[in-house]
Amino acid sequence: MSFIQNDDLCSAFLRLNRRLSRKINAALKIHELTGEQAVVLQTIAALDCPRVTDLRIALGLDPSTVSANLKPLSKRQFVAITEDVVDRRVRRVELTPQGLSRLQSSRKILKTRMR
Repeated sequence: MSFIQNDDLCSAFLRLNRRLSRKINAALKIHELTGEQAVVLQTIAALDCPRVTDLRIALGLDPSTVSANLKPLSKRQFVAITEDVVDRRVRRVELTPQGLSRLQSSRKILKTRMR
């Protein structure tokens, strides 16, 4: 492939990604979530009270991006961030009942609207 073809493929992928993100975000707006936040909630549920570091690794995100996603979720009480009782430097994240409810609702919306 030439450089032009690779550039076209990359541009096409980015456009598709933006369109899909907008569609997901629009569908989840009723639950005050973005697609990225829904993925964060899903990952927290799957890892069952992970450390912030574990969450960062599982999501493949840098620490500041994880923090940027956790802050609004914590503020709206969808997640609780606590210190580990053994190692106070380690913070753990768990879903609150409200967070679990939002996650379940977002799953239903995405299953029906994203088909």
